[in-house]
Amino acid sequence: MAKPHQYPRLTIDDSRAIQLWIFAIISIIYIATRELIFKGFNGTDDLHYAMLASRMIKGTYSPFVKGDIFSGRVLLIAWQALVYRIGGINVFTTKATTIFAIVLACYLTVFKLLKANTTSLVIVASSLFYFNPTLTTATNGILPDIYVVLAGITVLILWDRSVTQLRTRKNLLYGVYMGFTVAAYLFVKETVMLFFVLIACLAGVYRNRQAVVTAMAMAATLLMCGAIIGVWYYYNTGDVFFRLIQVSNSYYYNPCSYDIIPVSFIIERLTYGPWREFIRYGFYPVIFAAALIVYNLFLYKPLAIFKDPFILCFFILLLAGLYFPFSIKGYQPLCGDIRHFLFLLPLGVFAVSRYIDTNISNSKTIKWAVISFIALVCCVISTPDKWQWMEWSLFIVYFIMIKLFANKIMQALKTSAFALLLWMCMPYHLFYGNSNWFDDMRHLDKQLTGTHYYFADHDNMMHWKLLHQFNDSVHAYDMDPSPFKIFQLYYETIDTSAFHPGWFLVNGTYTERSESFLHTVDSLIQKKYFNLQIINGDMRAMYLQQSAQLALVKNLVASDIKVMR
Repeated sequence: MAKPHQYPRLTIDDSRAIQLWIFAIISIIYIATRELIFKGFNGTDDLHYAMLASRMIKGTYSPFVKGDIFSGRVLLIAWQALVYRIGGINVFTTKATTIFAIVLACYLTVFKLLKANTTSLVIVASSLFYFNPTLTTATNGILPDIYVVLAGITVLILWDRSVTQLRTRKNLLYGVYMGFTVAAYLFVKETVMLFFVLIACLAGVYRNRQAVVTAMAMAATLLMCGAIIGVWYYYNTGDVFFRLIQVSNSYYYNPCSYDIIPVSFIIERLTYGPWREFIRYGFYPVIFAAALIVYNLFLYKPLAIFKDPFILCFFILLLAGLYFPFSIKGYQPLCGDIRHFLFLLPLGVFAVSRYIDTNISNSKTIKWAVISFIALVCCVISTPDKWQWMEWSLFIVYFIMIKLFANKIMQALKTSAFALLLWMCMPYHLFYGNSNWFDDMRHLDKQLTGTHYYFADHDNMMHWKLLHQFNDSVHAYDMDPSPFKIFQLYYETIDTSAFHPGWFLVNGTYTERSESFLHTVDSLIQKKYFNLQIINGDMRAMYLQQSAQLALVKNLVASDIKVMR
């Protein structure tokens, strides 16, 4: 008698393969959606790094520019220059480095830090990491914040391995690795020092031999690397503390200048300000994790929640990010701009994913519905953005539905629905702020010929330079008479001794200029003041044939800036 067909039993390896496939699918969905909603870069910091990377390829880059804090971030610039060397200077390679870092950071968070061992946990954790507006906002181009996230994940993985080692030699070795990691990423962004603060605090909390030895080895390595960096700066500039001079000379008045702006601003920054930004920009993992801590503090034993090492790590890093000083001149906390807090993302996912996954599985989701309701109320108060109102409303409905129909919804459907809700934050720019100005600029680039271009603001000029691979033979000028001092160091000045005919480009949507300025430009176009003029979507191009036309647009820009400032 023939034996019945036997299906292979699902093994742990098969399960891991499924989890990796699901992670890959979620990653592809994230990248595809990100590409779909891409409307252009920020144009300020991100394209400045792109310009510095192009200069590194050409051999004209220097990390020792006194007035440029960005030029000192050598590791970030070198990494981008390497990619430019391989793939050329273009829009794709400018985005590719950041997307690679995001996917790697998510993978390490889910599989190495969180050690997700179920398919549902992989879906929950990956979705929390990818599908939040803060990640997209903070990684739109070449920005250092995602690399700080990578450094933090690396440090925490090494810490986790070290504290389980009984041999002191291994603890010392892991501590050295951690110290080198933080020291290297100081050449990306100084915020990485917060992870040393985290490790020092964890060593103080646990106070066992493994923790203390690891933290001390990390501190000693950082001191040694600091001395080496100081010698390097001294050899090249004659000043051990040159990096501090760079930072000081790059200082400018802005909403984060807490030492010179009214005290009300720093009070706001130290109290509700960051939380308003977290809610406004949908920083879901951090909001959920912080709310979980508060919920347990009020309704259960106050300190029980901190027995969870995931929660403890998140709480310490959150406090450090909110209140740790970042200036030697006076107390200045980290800038309140949301992207500077991206380092909290893996810890937020790390802290809250298992709780959400377990509560969804056993349908104990009422507390998450309550948390979502409170977040909705705060969201309505803090922002008019109805898309975020919708997100939190849907979270409330979702968690209530999971509770009411506990036995009628399959587990796969529960977690997939949660992932879908998180993903829904991403198509925002398909409906709001959905101008295709960057595509218009790219199309315009194919229509125009010439070597001289004039712009009404810095950001559009930098986008145009990127489209031309920062080619020195293409001359682009910002008409702003008082631009940001760091960027001005690299500006090409207009030759006043000889007029060069060229195109004056104005963006009707993404611009620093006022509506009045745009109306004036449109009026000149309607009157056919310029002999050659092209309108392509939101982009306007007007050919300046005479020096009088150049003088007119310069005065228009200067007058607009004077009124706005």
